[in-house]
Amino acid sequence: MVKAGDLWYLKGDMHIHSHFSDGERLEKMLARVIACGFDFCAISDHDTFAGSRAAMQMMEMSRSPVPVIIRSQESTCSGCHILSYGTLEEYVKSVSLEEVCRNIRAAGGYAVAAHPDWVHTRSMFRESGLFAHLVESGMLDGVELMNFPKLLPGEKVADEWTNRYYFERSKKGLPFAVTCGSDAHSAEEITPERYIAVFAESCDEKGILDAIFRYKRSVAVRGDCVIGTPEACELYFSMPQNPPCCKSVLHRKECVDGIQYTLTGADEIFVCGDLEKQSDNTFFKAGFDHADALVTCRNGSDFSAWYIGVPDRVEVKCVPVVEDGTIKAGFEINYQERVISKCRVNGDEFVFDTNSFACGTLRELDNDIEIVVYDSNSVVLCRKQWDFPVGVLNKWYVPELLISDAPSPDGVEPEARFMFSKSGDDLVINIEVVDKLFCQPCRGFGMYMGDSVQFGLDFDCAASENDLIDRKIWELGISVTDSGTCDFVIYNSPIASGSKPAEKLQYSAVRAGDKSIFRTVVGKDFSVRKNALGFNMIFNINDGSGRRGYLAWRKGIGDRKKSADWGYILLNESK
Repeated sequence: MVKAGDLWYLKGDMHIHSHFSDGERLEKMLARVIACGFDFCAISDHDTFAGSRAAMQMMEMSRSPVPVIIRSQESTCSGCHILSYGTLEEYVKSVSLEEVCRNIRAAGGYAVAAHPDWVHTRSMFRESGLFAHLVESGMLDGVELMNFPKLLPGEKVADEWTNRYYFERSKKGLPFAVTCGSDAHSAEEITPERYIAVFAESCDEKGILDAIFRYKRSVAVRGDCVIGTPEACELYFSMPQNPPCCKSVLHRKECVDGIQYTLTGADEIFVCGDLEKQSDNTFFKAGFDHADALVTCRNGSDFSAWYIGVPDRVEVKCVPVVEDGTIKAGFEINYQERVISKCRVNGDEFVFDTNSFACGTLRELDNDIEIVVYDSNSVVLCRKQWDFPVGVLNKWYVPELLISDAPSPDGVEPEARFMFSKSGDDLVINIEVVDKLFCQPCRGFGMYMGDSVQFGLDFDCAASENDLIDRKIWELGISVTDSGTCDFVIYNSPIASGSKPAEKLQYSAVRAGDKSIFRTVVGKDFSVRKNALGFNMIFNINDGSGRRGYLAWRKGIGDRKKSADWGYILLNESK
């Protein structure tokens, strides 16, 4: 935070995701924000303010002055995404974009077009004239510029059509407010060369938002490209661009019953998370199971930060198995360095002396499962929990988790069901949806904006906490177009596999009356290696006025990419 006359010169990232949608741990993202020398940031998770709320609580608990948290959310709207800033009040998104912007303003926030140059929404924004209409009619409060982690071959930042549109408007004396953000889903995507710089009257959210939207004293920066009003650019180029100087060192020492952290060379220390303070600069993490903490320190006017995430000493995978005709929770346990003496599964205790496989009986198919693993000194090495729904072959299952920000226009919500079956060596997935208000205006990647099915397949049962980052799962989409044809898309695929096996999938989608019928045949190319696979599905809902939500079997696709929240399908058991 630097004073520039009567104003404060502040830098920040206005578009960051966290684990509250499909990004990395919030503590890790905030540590990276501080490490990049930023004074503020907006946690803009998909369709939720949960990340912003948690970040504000962290800053309040740690009492750290940086980063200032801008309340935000990235809303999934019809054909594009809209960012809201400065409010935590929910608003309806399943209406026209003009109405979405009005709703955000009515909630006390600012509406900003998110990544309008993104390849998947570029055509709608640019070719339909929607973008110019929203800007020129005053529906939007601002526009996000230059947020792409990577450019297409031959492209330059300054050549983005949104930048050119800004320059054209500025020449006419009609500049609009600009923001800049990384759209980061992992910490490494937050970089010190891409940010928004503001000249604010105060070092808080109001001062920052006023500088951007009321006074247009902000510039979007990416490398050597700087975009803003002439007055804002003049202020920016008058300021020294010094990187933060980190003089502090964090030391880690393992003890018998936990881990001790000592920070040296800091004038002031701020801590938030799973750490116990032992002295002014020493902190302790009891046990060796997973922890998340944010440690920030000040050296003069510079700040630095560390994300402390204690890795589990024990790797545990949970998969269903059939033993003596009974479905049980099977645990694959691998450990490093420390000898495991026992574990407890829902009260049942097992003793180990080697890498082991244990089974805990499932009393109900939707039972919650917890496993606690101890070392030879009875120190907890790992504690994990699973919401453990299990499906079998040749049986229909009904998704009942409805996530929606508006009711159905006719008062009747869609209904869905799915079933797995075998056809020779192939696995067949059947999904049926009853939806009277069918609407699918989108094709390809953007099909999730219309009535469509997304489903995930986790053949290794890896149960990842963040599949967008870890890339262990398949996420596929299928829909019936408005013209009645079948459309198919690969949203995510395992790093090792690429998309080649999915190209050999057999799939179909037809519309019959009020029902949409989807069928996917999975062949040997997917190499099913276990007797079970992780699975989840959602049906995206569009009733003709935009995507208003989805119907899901489990969490983990629509709200975040997290197969740890999915269910399982047994491949050798039928009922």
